[in-house]
Amino acid sequence: MTNERLRVGIIGIGIYATLAHAPALRDTGKAEVVAICRRNTEKLAVAQKQLGIAEAYTDWRTMLRQSRLDAVVVSTPHDLHAEPAIAALEQGLHVLVEKPMTLTQHDAQRMIAAAEHANRVLMVGYDRRFSGLWRAVKQILTDNSIGQIRQINLQFAVHRRWYWDQQGIPEAFVNEIRQALDWPDKFVEDLRRGLDWHASPLASGGGMFSNTGAHFVDLILWLAGAPPVQVVA
Repeated sequence: MTNERLRVGIIGIGIYATLAHAPALRDTGKAEVVAICRRNTEKLAVAQKQLGIAEAYTDWRTMLRQSRLDAVVVSTPHDLHAEPAIAALEQGLHVLVEKPMTLTQHDAQRMIAAAEHANRVLMVGYDRRFSGLWRAVKQILTDNSIGQIRQINLQFAVHRRWYWDQQGIPEAFVNEIRQALDWPDKFVEDLRRGLDWHASPLASGGGMFSNTGAHFVDLILWLAGAPPVQVVA
């Protein structure tokens, strides 16, 4: 047993990583964020100052090579998950990658193979599995308390077409993020100017199905405890 904390690097220190990953890791009392990475030097400097991180890099390859790490969080745009995750695993690091795992089956299989070869943990950020509500439902189903599952029907409706219709996030939503983060405005300016990568089908994977929808596909498969037999789209 050791009291030494897990040394974690974050690849893609954007809004979600600063609001969720960095504070959550610190709150565990078992991990510390020792390095962060982002291509934009100005926003990287803001994150480094606000989070009080000693090491900051504009290239994740340099971070993996120079920083002493035990694990990394990959919180980049969806189309950029595979390469840093595989490289980290090959270096012997554990990896938490944001959902969706990747945008292609080929890349997903490469990531799994890298984790198995390195004997390291590769985990996808499907946080619904850790919700008290859904864990209770899963336990009931696992115990067979209500009988065998025959069908699961899940519906989720959310309006996010402003990514495309308005070429940017509504000002009210931007202000909510600013208040939650309470950082210099330059860190969230891409949202207001419509430059956020979620608006790019190539980067995001096509819209809300690959973004928020990925959570619910995972949730259904996890609750069912079985792989899909047929997919209709």
